[in-house]
Amino acid sequence: FGLVAPADWAKAEEAWAFLPAPAEGERADSVHLARWPEVDPDLLDEDLLAEWEWLQAVRGDAYALLERFRADGRFDKHTEARVALAVADEKQRARLRELGEAALADLLLVSELRLVAPDEVDALAGEAAAAEEEESPRFTAAVLLPQEYARCERCWNHRPSVGDGDPADLCDRCRRVVAEGAEPSIQVLLGLGL
Repeated sequence: FGLVAPADWAKAEEAWAFLPAPAEGERADSVHLARWPEVDPDLLDEDLLAEWEWLQAVRGDAYALLERFRADGRFDKHTEARVALAVADEKQRARLRELGEAALADLLLVSELRLVAPDEVDALAGEAAAAEEEESPRFTAAVLLPQEYARCERCWNHRPSVGDGDPADLCDRCRRVVAEGAEPSIQVLLGLGL
């Protein structure tokens, strides 16, 4: 609860009052007087940390380009955008494709993402924006593709499956969640499978 206290101090304090006494030592009178938990270095996964840092850099580079379209009023929310990103470096493009375009679209909160080589940009129907080296070293261009899909009324993503099932105003992913009767847990969303 100590980690929650800075964000929601009142609920953290209330929950703290109902915690049982710890097996060893004493519990502080207030969550705000408790010591922060110590990190067990054996539990740290440096490779996973490096992967997430790389993904954050990918997201930052992509957003630098997407922000141009948003600032020009081409879309209001990223979930409205269908985007193609041109990646010059073949190793980077292969690494990104290994993650999958759908997973990257989820990371970037866009309705659809395509990864392309720079020489494929001119063949795409859409509005292109070339990247400056310092703005986005990973991507050479972004193409805002025409939006062809309806918006899901639950997740607000524009998906090709909206209109194909029952209820018609949901995408296939949201129909599955609604049919199961529960939201996916945070562990499932993070891929922890706990």
